[in-house]
Amino acid sequence: MTVVRAPAGESPTISLTQSTPQIAGKKLLLAFAPLTQADRDVVTSFVPRAHADGTPVQASEFPSSLPAYLIRLGAEVRIDEQVAMSGGSFNLGQELVNSTGVFIPGTGWVNAADNFYVAGDLRAIGIDLQGLSDIQLQQLKQKLDSTKSKIESFQVSGLSTDAVPGDLLQSQVLGYFSLVNTYDEITAAESKVVRYRLPSFGTVALVTKTFFSFGVPRAARPDGIEFDINRLAVMAAHVKNNSAETRAYLHQIGSRASAFEHLVPERSFAGQSDGEGVSAVKALAVASSTGQRIFLVSNQNVDTALATIAAPADLESEIQNAVFAGKQVIVSERAVAVGPWTGFGYIIIDQDTGAGAYKISGGTNGGKLSLTTIITWTMFFAMLLGIFIMLVLAFATASPLFLVGAYLFTSLFLLDAGRKAWPSPYKNFLESFGKSLAIGGIILFLLQPQLVVPIILYLLFWSVAINYFASLI
Repeated sequence: MTVVRAPAGESPTISLTQSTPQIAGKKLLLAFAPLTQADRDVVTSFVPRAHADGTPVQASEFPSSLPAYLIRLGAEVRIDEQVAMSGGSFNLGQELVNSTGVFIPGTGWVNAADNFYVAGDLRAIGIDLQGLSDIQLQQLKQKLDSTKSKIESFQVSGLSTDAVPGDLLQSQVLGYFSLVNTYDEITAAESKVVRYRLPSFGTVALVTKTFFSFGVPRAARPDGIEFDINRLAVMAAHVKNNSAETRAYLHQIGSRASAFEHLVPERSFAGQSDGEGVSAVKALAVASSTGQRIFLVSNQNVDTALATIAAPADLESEIQNAVFAGKQVIVSERAVAVGPWTGFGYIIIDQDTGAGAYKISGGTNGGKLSLTTIITWTMFFAMLLGIFIMLVLAFATASPLFLVGAYLFTSLFLLDAGRKAWPSPYKNFLESFGKSLAIGGIILFLLQPQLVVPIILYLLFWSVAINYFASLI
């Protein structure tokens, strides 16, 4: 079952339920298409035209973003390139909610939790009922090889969204399940554990980043590849019914499965992306390597731990709910930066069974590969340009207004640098220094109230300008 709806809406825009035998081994996509011919014409107008001299169109000629406010989309569920269900009317970049689950007899619907995503994402849904057949993987490989040959020979007529990014994303999620199953079987043999895969599913998506102006979606662009393995279930038992050995086996395969969520996209797109994959175990490893404390939160220390952990409210609530349900949570002291991504990696563990949920902040049961870090550096250079212009104007006009502007831009720059881009051990220093300068700016405002309105206008102008400039890169 998969359901799509707007965050504020109670009734679903799309609701599709299929039996697993009907869809097992088929390509499943949750996609979006232009709602009307006018919307399709807007998208087509941004596609570069064929060269008169017959030379191939270059990737650099394609736009890096599209005007979100001009394009309306409808949601579609596609099964083997056929639309099984469609509906809705959304702006490109609009935030939506998707809930996907599987019905287990005797248990009911499981893992049908809400996941936030945006209109414009392309998601491949992979299903692993009791392992994947070699024939299924070989057929997918043949399709990808055929598509690759057509693109290299410029025979692109007839190639659809399903045939290019759809097949690529499908290969990622099925390749992930195949890799996990192979290593799990090897580890089971070494650990003297008998294991069987239970119905599992997950998605790999080409996700969209939306740029807003005063709360309105202005532009949207591809942001990266995101793994969200909603359910990775296994039945396991030690041959001598040793529950401790079974728990150890489940811990081992769970950590490895989490690591594969950043390794699979990194290896798949090696040389094609300057981004870096992130998963729960990688985020925790990065936090540990930078000197952060790693907490094992239980009902004995939950209040003390949460008083120390600088977690956002939604993550803090999730930790509390997990602990009150009798589980334990492994989480770092502060958020970490992995490439352009910033957030928490954390693991929710059932200590009785050894099962765990390996998550990154935002609710994703998986990992993410950001395709580029250019936006982060664009913001830095734009801030540096703002500082430089303010200093030039200050010397040219002898006005303290521009000196204050340069001062505040410097504090914002150091804060952003400390949080996102600079390597350890400079992060904490830069962030602390930026906070100090920001506090100094507040004191300056109190001492010189006549500068408050002009400086706020300058900062508002440059914030809009930087945001707009970043969306064009």
